[in-house]
Amino acid sequence: MANKAKTMLQIRRLLQLLISGLSERQIANTIGMSRNTVATYLKRFKSNGSDFSQLLSLSDEALGSIVYNHSVETRKDERYGRLSPKLGHYLSELNRTGVTRMLLWEEYRREDPDGYSYQQFCEHINTFIQIRNAVMPQQHKPGEVLEIDFAGKKLSYIDITSGELIECPVLVAVLPYSGYTYVEALHNATLDQLIGALNRCLQYIGGVPSSILTDNMRQMVVKSDRYEPSFTSLAEQFSVFYNTTLSATRVAKPRDKARVEKSVDLAYKRIYAPLRDTPVYSLSELNHHVKIHLEKHNGFLMQKKDYSRKDRFIQDEKNST
Repeated sequence: MANKAKTMLQIRRLLQLLISGLSERQIANTIGMSRNTVATYLKRFKSNGSDFSQLLSLSDEALGSIVYNHSVETRKDERYGRLSPKLGHYLSELNRTGVTRMLLWEEYRREDPDGYSYQQFCEHINTFIQIRNAVMPQQHKPGEVLEIDFAGKKLSYIDITSGELIECPVLVAVLPYSGYTYVEALHNATLDQLIGALNRCLQYIGGVPSSILTDNMRQMVVKSDRYEPSFTSLAEQFSVFYNTTLSATRVAKPRDKARVEKSVDLAYKRIYAPLRDTPVYSLSELNHHVKIHLEKHNGFLMQKKDYSRKDRFIQDEKNST
């Protein structure tokens, strides 16, 4: 929301995206802010008269004095409450011969004279279409996103001193375009351990994707929100350092992370299962075996394809990250 203050790390990420030349709409989609929020901060940046690179080089105190010393008036928009129930009907009407958005808007304004302008009316229809299309299979671009999640089941090793079985959480990451996968067992599931594993993951793929999608894991996400989830300070520092965008799946929306869930299932079959009877006596030894089977997994020919995940990654995606 435009009246909700962002952290300085979020502001700096917004500036990075502006410098890269993305439009307001693209930035809103990339960073998980509303377009109104992006437009509000863009207006504040421009009011200073400095270019975006100069603003990015400022101290937090100086940058904060520019972006936070503004009052933003908000009001409840009752128009959307009247429009929202009709959007499904309008979408169906657009499939009828000769029906245009202009015609629907004119009918809408006759029923609601205080309603939205034509442009805003079309934007709400577009948003409704995007939400409807979210249930369709997603088509990803090379290097666009890295999906990450912890596997539901853990791997383990035997403490050589005590003989105790030590269970380890397992991070699974996948580039949805190629299916290229990274798997690592961790000492524990703390944020420090997770960030370290993500660093090694980026080294493994040899680059940085445009965004990293997490499953609302408590280590990274402070507050779940459909449009603007809040991330921990360390997670935001990681995002700014690598110039990538953090995003979180919608709660109870498994389609948002379909590829990583599939990768977790494949990890069970191609890493967990082969290791089930292998005695391992340290975390480093465990990850040594994990990597051997991970390389095999990435090298297997994909179902009904004449190429592997690694083949597609090297050919189409490696130079995009």
